[in-house]
Amino acid sequence: MGFDGLLPALQSGRVDMVISGMTPTDERKKSIDFSDTYYKSKQVIMIRNEDKDKYSTMADLENEKIGVQKGSIQETIGQGIPGAKLTALDKISDIVLQLQTNRVNAAIVEDTVAAGYLDDVIGLSAAIPDEEQVEAAIGIRKGNTELLNAVNGTLERLKNENKIDQMVTEASQLMADKVNKTQNIFEVFWQYKSFYATGVGYTLLLSALGVIFGVIIGLIICLFRLHDVAILRWLGTAYVEVIRGTPMLVQLMIIYYGLALTLGINFTPLQAGIITLSINSGAYLAEIFRAGIQGVDRGQLEAARSLGMGRGAAMRFIILPQAFKAVLPAIGNEFVTIIKESSIISVIGMVDIMYQASVVKNITYQGMNPFLIAAAIYFVLTFILSKLLGRLERKLSKGEVVVVIGPSGSGKSTFLRCLNLLEQPTSGEIDFEGVSITDPKHNINATREKMGMVFQHFNLFPHKTVQQNITIAPIKVKKQSAQEAEQICEDLLKTVGLSDKKDAYPNQLSGGQKQRIAIARALAMQPHVMLFDEPTSALDPEMVGEVLDVMKRLAVGGMTMVIVTHEMGFAREVGDRILFMDGGVIVEEGTPDEVFGQPKHARTRDFLAKVL
Repeated sequence: MGFDGLLPALQSGRVDMVISGMTPTDERKKSIDFSDTYYKSKQVIMIRNEDKDKYSTMADLENEKIGVQKGSIQETIGQGIPGAKLTALDKISDIVLQLQTNRVNAAIVEDTVAAGYLDDVIGLSAAIPDEEQVEAAIGIRKGNTELLNAVNGTLERLKNENKIDQMVTEASQLMADKVNKTQNIFEVFWQYKSFYATGVGYTLLLSALGVIFGVIIGLIICLFRLHDVAILRWLGTAYVEVIRGTPMLVQLMIIYYGLALTLGINFTPLQAGIITLSINSGAYLAEIFRAGIQGVDRGQLEAARSLGMGRGAAMRFIILPQAFKAVLPAIGNEFVTIIKESSIISVIGMVDIMYQASVVKNITYQGMNPFLIAAAIYFVLTFILSKLLGRLERKLSKGEVVVVIGPSGSGKSTFLRCLNLLEQPTSGEIDFEGVSITDPKHNINATREKMGMVFQHFNLFPHKTVQQNITIAPIKVKKQSAQEAEQICEDLLKTVGLSDKKDAYPNQLSGGQKQRIAIARALAMQPHVMLFDEPTSALDPEMVGEVLDVMKRLAVGGMTMVIVTHEMGFAREVGDRILFMDGGVIVEEGTPDEVFGQPKHARTRDFLAKVL
């Protein structure tokens, strides 16, 4: 906790006393009680070695940049120096770092604290002005006379036994030892790995609970915003605007300190952190849920109502499940964001990654390495989660129709061909039915039996008849009998409307007929998923419709499909999910209404403006 947070913590009852070299000024005595003085110290000027002859008194600091501890007597002294430009920070170690990096010209600190830094290794010196000594006392909550008397009694005993001077000497020596012992970043991490491990645990706990409760709050606020009752809509809108319009730090201070001071509600740092992250996350998730609900086809609500469902039942059983599925990736992304934003909770003493990094910094007196380690940990956490979310976002559900659109050369066909390893992906992993097909030991041919593929240029076998094209794989690969395979062939030819072509050769067929036969050939293997690689791009316009009709019937029948196409109207009609690709990456993803009606990415909007 920063020095300036000690008074609010004491006043709100978070702590019983403050032992931090606090000077009992008249202003502070109005808010808290002080014990007898337990120590007197001088204020010194810490400077860089090259400035030894430049600063020797407080008067020399006029018009200079000075570092001081926020809320301390040193800040008060600095404010009395004419023209001084103060940099007030929470921790002395931060002030020293400012001095070392030439951001301030001097720092005013207590003599015993300065002693721990005065070593030529870090290039610091001190000037000791001829100033009066400053007293230090223990802060006690106003009116707690019993504790005050007990503290004064203990201080009297320690003074009589000369224990306080002994403590100061030992502390100064410990500080000096820490400064003299330099460690590289790997040594720091290894020595204090348990600190960081604890921080990671609390960070993940904070973030997970923040998102879980944020989802609940967000859903409630979302339903308020969509409600027919005006007052509920107003409350939902007000919540979102207020939470999104105020800094999270302010919200945290109100919840942790404000409620304790005004209402006597004392939350622990963990509880305050979870509440702050939850209400903040809830405001953003409310808008995500609202977009998800509005993205569900209105016909879904009408269909549910026509079956006798009330509005609540229709929303619960029909609309919300679809909306939740659509926004699941966004919820995952919110979790990643919350992991980084949770670092702000460290200001109230929550033991997260940032707090532990500050602890290590104060122990080691290293200004950079502890935070580089923290940055690396945050990166690893968010990178792993982002990759996991990326895999979840590209998950294909049974019976789902995913349509991939984008300009020529955007990588659509390459993406599709990677799904059955006709092209080898250079990185990443592809799972099919719970098995990694990119594993070199995996039998890809067995998987391809379950993945039917229809090519842009048909790729029928020209030396075989239509029936032979359709039956060769079932007979040779699946070991079906000729009779069984031919029966399946006959049924499929009826499905695609070409029963009279079973003895024809490919060169006797039109383009549309060839593509329908190609579809029948893929279906003959009874695949679990169908891959279509621009199935109509090589056809004359009048032949496109007959192929699309077959694909529409497959979609209605519940066939799982991934379709690469330039037919935007078809994509919007049959797709459950639309992926827009450009430059080899998936730029945008959503329902047809979201992508075609309200595209979020500028590149998507530009592409659709040209093709629609």
